[in-house]
Amino acid sequence: MLCAAASLLLAAWIAGTTPTAQGAAVLEPADGTVYFGAWLNLSDDTPLAFNKRMGFNASSFQMSQNIPLDPFDYVTGSGGEIDETLLEATQTNASLFLTVYPTTTLDLINSTSLTLLGEQILGYQSAPYNRSVFLRYAPEMQGDWFVYGLAPTSFLSGWKTMYTTIKSIAPDTVIVWSPNNAFGYPWGYSLSQAATTADQTLLDTNGDGDYTSADDAYSPYYPGDDYVDWAGFSYYEKGLTYPYVNNVAMPNGSFETAWIGDNDTVVTPFYSTYCETPARPCVVSEAGAAFHVNTTEGDGIGQLALEQLWWLDSWANSTFFATYPLVKMVQLFEFAKVEEEEQRDYRITYNSTLLSAFTSSLLASVPSLYQSPIYQADSSSSSDGTNADASGSASSASSTCPSLFGGAAPSLRGVGWEMLLGAVVGVLGAVFCL
Repeated sequence: MLCAAASLLLAAWIAGTTPTAQGAAVLEPADGTVYFGAWLNLSDDTPLAFNKRMGFNASSFQMSQNIPLDPFDYVTGSGGEIDETLLEATQTNASLFLTVYPTTTLDLINSTSLTLLGEQILGYQSAPYNRSVFLRYAPEMQGDWFVYGLAPTSFLSGWKTMYTTIKSIAPDTVIVWSPNNAFGYPWGYSLSQAATTADQTLLDTNGDGDYTSADDAYSPYYPGDDYVDWAGFSYYEKGLTYPYVNNVAMPNGSFETAWIGDNDTVVTPFYSTYCETPARPCVVSEAGAAFHVNTTEGDGIGQLALEQLWWLDSWANSTFFATYPLVKMVQLFEFAKVEEEEQRDYRITYNSTLLSAFTSSLLASVPSLYQSPIYQADSSSSSDGTNADASGSASSASSTCPSLFGGAAPSLRGVGWEMLLGAVVGVLGAVFCL
């Protein structure tokens, strides 16, 4: 009897703690749940400061580095690997959304550099960090603003090599394929600017000998279903007409059109092609609306109205995620920077008026937003706002976190207790079965 009981207990423990192989490296949240993340300017911001401003803990943070790695500059602090300790400082299990930019065409990235990247990622996934990692590799590959762009032939071969290498070293890595959204494609480029004749053939998807908006914006760079875990794209609203210096409202439904396509403007449908066929999680890899600062055209509709129209029309509303349930993550772009010789501010959380309006919309309209729990109680957190929950009060340690295997799972920080319990049950079973 005791032998059978011990065996049943052991079997129950194994069933409760061992994930199935299905979706083992997908990191997809439970149905109806969305990961909310941010890409911060780390020269003057941190994930911890972002969480304090928001009043709750983001579930992911985006950071970037080059491949091959740039040498670390001890004077400027630039180069080298990303600083994972910034995530540790949040005392949450927020995932790392790692964007990696090749500094040459993908086919020229050697095995040594890819192996080092895989080992770096595995280090984050292993003790003591135990952090989930999304790898967005060589994004926005359709233009020449990156050195690897406009070269689909080398992109495809280099991507497959990268995918195979990373998975062989760090198999739980979620690899994200992320082009730029198709609005305005091909952005004035011509076939003659492509690297090779093979590239020109791939880019001319309708075979008419020209390179226009009638050509598919994504398929020349798609490596195949076996080489993509998540798919996503970058999405920005900068204005209605080039050179984009006016603070004006974008047409309603612009964000949705980027997902479903529009035959009138020949925007390639993304959601049905890359999220539904086959079904896979998708991500808004980076997104924001540009407020044009100090423009000679004036403030136009104003920063609050411009940003509010953007987030309400895009994803911070009650209908978007219900309509497009495979969109599982949004990465907010929290930067102010010079683009095309003017200052553009994409930030929402630095301005208290914008922040208040944004968090109100977010928490009211997206109730399924995943908020990363704290894995380590900190008695000092309540005095300075560190580790705040949605109401701004101090949170206690939580036992759930995003799972590598979908939904909420036991915190990786607590897995040791489960393993110990399993071992005890196993020993008891062995003793009583003798």
